[in-house]
Amino acid sequence: ARTFPVIVSADASALALRDPLGEFYCAAQTGLSPSCATTMSLLAKQMAGSSLFSGSGMYSTADMAATLSQFSMEPLSLSPFKALQAIPVQCKDRILGILFAIRYSAIACNSDTSQITALFAEQVSSALENSELYQAMQNELAERKRLEEEKRKWERQQQQLQKANSLHRMAGAIAHHFNNQLGVVIGNLEMAIQDTPRHEKQVRFMIAAMQGARRAAEVSGLMLTYLGKASGRLAALNLSEVCRQNLPLLEAAATKTLSLKADLPPIGPIISADQNQIQQILTNLVTNAKEAVAGNHGEIGISVKTISPAEIPSVQRFPIDWQPQDGRYACLEVWDTGCGIAEE
Repeated sequence: ARTFPVIVSADASALALRDPLGEFYCAAQTGLSPSCATTMSLLAKQMAGSSLFSGSGMYSTADMAATLSQFSMEPLSLSPFKALQAIPVQCKDRILGILFAIRYSAIACNSDTSQITALFAEQVSSALENSELYQAMQNELAERKRLEEEKRKWERQQQQLQKANSLHRMAGAIAHHFNNQLGVVIGNLEMAIQDTPRHEKQVRFMIAAMQGARRAAEVSGLMLTYLGKASGRLAALNLSEVCRQNLPLLEAAATKTLSLKADLPPIGPIISADQNQIQQILTNLVTNAKEAVAGNHGEIGISVKTISPAEIPSVQRFPIDWQPQDGRYACLEVWDTGCGIAEE
């Protein structure tokens, strides 16, 4: 009598039948019709979830109809097969599938068939276990590569932070030194002006030099503030109100071809800042927007709002290692309808 060895997945997820080498066969090549293949898959699922293999680890019957009835399945669904032998394909005590030896005649499989089937099932189990080990090794290698890439990325970030910190310290030292030298220049100019008669024309030159030195000192002070070396005169400010007070000056400085729009809430947000610095920031941003429009008809917008930490882009964080905390942050935004910076 003809015997067909068939491996069927225990989860009944596939109707195709597969040998341990990974080669696929359609139902017709194995002698099974599609309906028989479906029944075998369902039977494998039922057997894998039962205690059928708790004893000898093998199940054999010459009464296929009785076996199907045992699992509440229609006996005609596997006609014309009469007998079968089932051995679980296991991997680490898990049943991955069932190896069936099915026959046309109602004769139980003999000992030779049982030994061959058992050996075949053992080889399949070994192959599947090796496959799982290989997959685990591949996953471990992939995880190791991912961790190494994250480590390299972290090291690059640390290098950038070190460079930024070095530049930060150097720029702060230069600004301090420059400010100190300006103090010397201003002090000497003040003494020279006091010792020079007022009617001498050199006094006018020294006063002009004094004014230039003081403006340079203001720029140096702004640089120190930007670097966090000086905090300015901090006070609780209504950001919307500060912007609103500066609108008349900004509108007066705008050309006739530009329209200035403001979206400012009635109250708040309240921030701790230097009002002069906020005014300087707002003026510089609007000036930059006006230059971006380049004399064409356009619009410049000013808006004040609050945003969450997730809405703060990483490129707009300074220092670059600064991370926002929980809460809301004030956002002053200036936009324009200019062409912007070309991508190239």
